[in-house]
Amino acid sequence: MSAICDAYYQIRRPHLARPDNLKFSLAPIKAALGNLHPSMISQKTIDAYASSRGRANATIMRELKCLRAALAWGRDNLNTPAPRFRMPVKDSKPRDRWLTKAEARRLVDACESPHIELFVQIALATGARSNAICELTWRQVDLESGRINFGEDVGKKRRAVVPINNQLRAALVQAANIRTTDYVIEYHKQQVKDVRGALTRAARKAGLGKLGKHALRHTAATWMVMDGRPYQEIARYLGATVAMIERVYGHHNPDWLKSASESLEF
Repeated sequence: MSAICDAYYQIRRPHLARPDNLKFSLAPIKAALGNLHPSMISQKTIDAYASSRGRANATIMRELKCLRAALAWGRDNLNTPAPRFRMPVKDSKPRDRWLTKAEARRLVDACESPHIELFVQIALATGARSNAICELTWRQVDLESGRINFGEDVGKKRRAVVPINNQLRAALVQAANIRTTDYVIEYHKQQVKDVRGALTRAARKAGLGKLGKHALRHTAATWMVMDGRPYQEIARYLGATVAMIERVYGHHNPDWLKSASESLEF
């Protein structure tokens, strides 16, 4: 399987926005099943892999989907078997972790360095994904017109053009005056590519426990829904679909199913 996974990765890499994601997903597959011929992979093999993996269901499913794709590629291009298997785990439920505004202020106050504080402020004010914020350059920030253009879509991840609110504008102006690189999120004159460690430390210091990488995006979406903003407006702001906003965040709407409940009065 290792040779098939490697060949599949090399073929797919030029067509992927983030090829490292595929590489990381295939790595544990190669470690556990790499010495097996495709014909030796059975449902029992897959069940054992999932049982021993010790990761979240979503992670296991992502890895096994990559295995399934590699097997299909091998079948079509190398004439190797592509045994079918069912997913041994169910997909994880979407996380509903979001911060209150008081918690958000505590998080900002707990940030140990200016670049993490700025990251948090941008994330809460725009709802942008972590990668989009870390890749943001000052050329994409128009302080005069008050807009941030997060750039071209990356794969299926849509990026939006969003207005800069007054709170974020003050933070950006301050950061712009002392910038040393083209990147908005910088540290020691270098682009910051990953803030998970620093964000985790700030969250724990603020007494918020562990925050996932999408918690700030979830927070921004939740605040807008709770404020009664139209789903279409929120979807455009986040670079998402209206259906996703309603499905994931609709229950936070103050009028969620209110008219339907009124129909049941007697």
